[in-house]
Amino acid sequence: MASHLTYSESRANALFKAAREIRKIAAAVLNDCNGDVECRSIETFVWAKNAARTNAEVANRLEQEAYETAYPVNPHTDAAQYKSRSAYIAAINHFEDRVVAQVGREGLERFKAEFMARENRLKALQVR
Repeated sequence: MASHLTYSESRANALFKAAREIRKIAAAVLNDCNGDVECRSIETFVWAKNAARTNAEVANRLEQEAYETAYPVNPHTDAAQYKSRSAYIAAINHFEDRVVAQVGREGLERFKAEFMARENRLKALQVR
């Protein structure tokens, strides 16, 4: 640990880095679903969206905790966090583009509707 950083700053730096690494995993899940068969499967779509979202939520919580812990000492930290979020958004868009190429725009909308229906069923079960 660099002696010029406080413990809070060091912890925040570690949290920022962890957030970027976890967000990379979220993007990788989507980027790795690129085969024709994978992109035609509603099961793969739901799995990939769930896995990516779960990882992205962890990354977002880590990033939020980092900002609450200490303001970034390194001026490049904010840019790195922005780049990380942008890469994840790009992965979502590319994943959906690959799905559209296989099942069309209507197919993508049907997949999204099924994804949301499953999410709502899970939430309803958790409330009980």
